[in-house]
Amino acid sequence: MILLTNPAQQGLPTMMDSSTLAILEQIRQMPSATRRFLSERTGLSAARLYALVSWLIDHRLVYEEPLQDGTPGRPAAALHLNPDAGRVLGLDIGGNHLRGVLSDLTGGVLAALVLPVHVAPERDLILDAIARLAADLCAEGAVDLTQIAGVGVGVRGIVDTRTGVVLGWPNTPAWSAAWTGINVPDELGRRLGHDLIVVDDSVRAMGVTALRYGPAQGCRNFLYVFLGNGIGS
Repeated sequence: MILLTNPAQQGLPTMMDSSTLAILEQIRQMPSATRRFLSERTGLSAARLYALVSWLIDHRLVYEEPLQDGTPGRPAAALHLNPDAGRVLGLDIGGNHLRGVLSDLTGGVLAALVLPVHVAPERDLILDAIARLAADLCAEGAVDLTQIAGVGVGVRGIVDTRTGVVLGWPNTPAWSAAWTGINVPDELGRRLGHDLIVVDDSVRAMGVTALRYGPAQGCRNFLYVFLGNGIGS
């Protein structure tokens, strides 16, 4: 998924619509994608695609370079995401550790931190610790929170991904009461001043990572099993 801040917050025009996001997602999945490839995959007309790609290049979300394929004539242009167009925070909230990573838009790691968890039954203490982790990552990577394009949060609990509400926290009973019913995007959003926060179960996020970047690439069906202080799949 491509995580981008609200276009209005970036001063971007309304051309950042579903078609534009579809192009960005295809470029993320297929580095060095050409306009012809994008037209076939998105179903957009050549004229519409050219306008949207030009807009993305003008706003430095995408850059292009000639694709030298050995054929005569003008070489096709390969399109790539601009890694410096934004920064992304990833936070993993476990029963023993808080883990965080700051990356560019292509997944290049700029900073990473692991902090021990001090189990506390108070919700505010937990959320304040997570907010401090996010701030420390930004400081480590010399990035201001206003430059963050999106925040992904993985929790070792049962999550309603549509709302971001934690429904239960079975593996760490001392946290269960504090976490149950918490709306993570709302609560963290107020602390971080950010409105694009995506929450999922950590093991499900690991499975998606295995599919997109790891050994499950190209698999139509696979089973991901996590063995740690708990077992998840």
